[in-house]
Amino acid sequence: MKLAIGSDHAGYPLKVQLLDVLRRKGHEIQDYGSYDEKPVDFPDIAKKVTAAILSGEAERGIMFCGTGVGAAIACNKVRGIRASVCHDLYTAHQCVEHDDVQIIALGAQIVGPTVAEELIDLFLAARFSTSEEFRRRAEDGTICEVLNRVPVKKGDAFFILPGTIHAICAGILVAEIKQNSDTTFRVYDYRRRGADGQLRPLHLDRAAAVLHYTPMAARACQPLGVTAHAGWTETALCACDYFSAARLDVETRAALTCGGDSFRHLLCVEGEGAVVHGGVRYPLRQGDSYFLPAALGDYAVEGQCRVLLSRV
Repeated sequence: MKLAIGSDHAGYPLKVQLLDVLRRKGHEIQDYGSYDEKPVDFPDIAKKVTAAILSGEAERGIMFCGTGVGAAIACNKVRGIRASVCHDLYTAHQCVEHDDVQIIALGAQIVGPTVAEELIDLFLAARFSTSEEFRRRAEDGTICEVLNRVPVKKGDAFFILPGTIHAICAGILVAEIKQNSDTTFRVYDYRRRGADGQLRPLHLDRAAAVLHYTPMAARACQPLGVTAHAGWTETALCACDYFSAARLDVETRAALTCGGDSFRHLLCVEGEGAVVHGGVRYPLRQGDSYFLPAALGDYAVEGQCRVLLSRV
């Protein structure tokens, strides 16, 4: 597991005793300080650890101070972070299973390295699960009360992990790119009724089996990279084993290719231009969509437009 670790000067001795232990267990460690027993500004270290959690660079965090209390307070001041002092075995796993805690705070003056190692093992092995609450709220229509609401603006991109409940609120237009084989389960339907006048069926059993209950980071993805070309710019939005998506801002002409590995999909979201192949120009306006065969070879997008390019 990818771990973000930090300490103040009081927690430093316990931290250094556990770093190698955690590495030997296969964990990937990022140590944000302190690096000795000199006094430090502890909130600065807490900010680095919490930032790693929120960005997805780390899956869990471990903080060390004298009692664990100061570490937990500093982390919990950051929006979206849940940190807890844990000095007993039950709390170490229960805080994750019931409260989705991301950061464990340990006191070097309270527990020794042997107990701390056992607490950390239980914390890292635990998984958040609220399947009973999910079923109850889905059935009584209150599930929207516990879902994250994420403000969005034009141009935002979000990478939705499998098993994540997601919905689009009124007034939002999205381009959705998914892997080739996809299954969707309905867990809430705003009490809408079908043509027969009955509430439409929900898929609670199947959804509960695959749901991922840990909330996503409540913000848009940062671009993976921006590449400037003569006449156009490519912004890589997201990529995984199943698909990738990029935004092309074309000022004059973008020379592109389908390399034979997979088809491409073009969606014009702003402006107008043309898709050019084999000397033929195909008009491209806002809302137009083209599927390009994998064996197409070289083609171009010309004009002044913004295009989403996806590969599945």
